[in-house]
Amino acid sequence: MTNNYKKVFIHFNDEITKCLIDCEHCGNCCNGTTFTAIVLLDTDIERIEKYLKKPITAMLCKTTHNDKEFSALKHPCPFYKYGCTIYTVRPLSCRQYPVRYFDGEIQVDYTTCPAATRTYDRLFEEYKDCLENNFRKK
Repeated sequence: MTNNYKKVFIHFNDEITKCLIDCEHCGNCCNGTTFTAIVLLDTDIERIEKYLKKPITAMLCKTTHNDKEFSALKHPCPFYKYGCTIYTVRPLSCRQYPVRYFDGEIQVDYTTCPAATRTYDRLFEEYKDCLENNFRKK
């Protein structure tokens, strides 16, 4: 990997992370378009229940990844009604989307997140020559 490519890669990641605040509120991450369930941490469940002042166990399902079982919200998200009704206490995975940490790798959902797609397209055009030079078959 050349130094130019490393710089571009770091810049891509920085810019994509910024798109977290450029959310278009399209709902793709909440309405079942992107996920079948959203994994919740115990702290997410506690925070949501405290905010709602009632348990959310009826809304939860179990999901597994790498033989580990997790609590998750069924999708479409029961808290999405023309916008997030628990936005201030939303789960960590929702706060981080479209950036996801999966199997120790950082992944960005460019396919269903308009903000990430727009950012990716802009960056790809900006760094097209550098990327083509670094990925050209030899």
